Amino acid sequence: MIRTALAALLLSAAHEPVMAQESPSLFPKKPAAGSATGSGAASLFPQADLEAAAGISVGQEAAPEDEDTPSMTVESPTDMAEPQPVADSAAPETEESAESRAAAFALDQTAPAETAEEDAEVPTEQGEPSAPEVVQTAAATPLIRPRQRPEALSLQPEEVGQICSDPAAIRDRDVQRNLGAFEVDPNLCISEERFAEHGRRWHMVIIANRKARRGPIWAILHDNEDSAFDAALYSVSRYGGKMVALETGEGRSFNGQDPNRNFGADKGLTAPCRNMASRPAPAFTAAINRHFDRRYPVLTMHSNENGHVGNGGAGHISAARTSATMKGIMTGNPRGTLSDEDNAVLTAGTVPFEQNAKAQKLAAYLDGKGINMIYEHVRTNTNDCSFSFHVKLNNLGDYYNIEVEHGRVEDQKEILDALMAYLGIKPRR
Repeated sequence: MIRTALAALLLSAAHEPVMAQESPSLFPKKPAAGSATGSGAASLFPQADLEAAAGISVGQEAAPEDEDTPSMTVESPTDMAEPQPVADSAAPETEESAESRAAAFALDQTAPAETAEEDAEVPTEQGEPSAPEVVQTAAATPLIRPRQRPEALSLQPEEVGQICSDPAAIRDRDVQRNLGAFEVDPNLCISEERFAEHGRRWHMVIIANRKARRGPIWAILHDNEDSAFDAALYSVSRYGGKMVALETGEGRSFNGQDPNRNFGADKGLTAPCRNMASRPAPAFTAAINRHFDRRYPVLTMHSNENGHVGNGGAGHISAARTSATMKGIMTGNPRGTLSDEDNAVLTAGTVPFEQNAKAQKLAAYLDGKGINMIYEHVRTNTNDCSFSFHVKLNNLGDYYNIEVEHGRVEDQKEILDALMAYLGIKPRR
């Protein structure tokens, strides 16, 4: 009788672990050290990954334990939690501190060029802006860099292919005017992107060099500035890279909004912007940012009217004038129309020109070439939501704009070649 009871008790105890396995945990506990685990019992997902995933809030970026360990946004199709706002950390910095931050970022980009995926950034506002409607092949979802600054550039893998459209089918006067360039250079690939925000449906034309995808990237923000478009196309063919041009019916503004006063995804930063109709504009900002690459500075081109309104002219940019924000630096070695007051390289920084050694070095170089320079002093309280302010207030790298008088495309190309030589960017053909 005693033996029978003892046998029943042992049999009951032996079945207890089996019952516990009938309701397995989604993330099983790691086996104790020293326990034997054969390959047949190995998990499809490493235990460390499962434990890390358990700590990620749905729809949000997790705060990693290690700065070098990338985190991934996890989204549930049935229970999408709304992302929480990222704290604004875009207070003005000295050029020295901005350079240190850029250098630190560059050191972190040491993965092999052929296999490393670029980083995607997280918008700063509640709720992510709707992704642009991209008329090209979809890119694989990139990793999210941990603890990023708000409003930073989101960098796409260069290996992502594009669906090239027939240039003759693009209904845009700038493209039609340059059809001959596409015949001469078959490596030029044209595509389109469209996205909507604040009731405006934006349209962008992207022209890339298929043979030399790595190269300088240009933003052409005003559709009425034909010389800027033509010079950027020249750059893509000669130096590689690509250009991103906004198409707004050949007008400077689009539905009451100047595109170059529409940058900023953070309410705090965009608060001073009087010419930004609807603040902020995260979708617009992200759509432009995503095309830029930290291997190169942020580049753009503009053209303007002759002279300056303050001197009886019609334009708003002149190297012959200095204001509270702009410092004009006319060359001491003028070379005809190239040195006209309306033609200049504009660069920007968060400290005065006298404290910016890099800007002073550029000014000396340009002076020797007969090229004027304009230095823009960027401060948070004077933010106008232009691309230059957006780049510098968010420490996104160096910024250069080539400005010329309307129609001076040959001057713009000559200044472009001089700037490329200064930056060490060599022609691809």
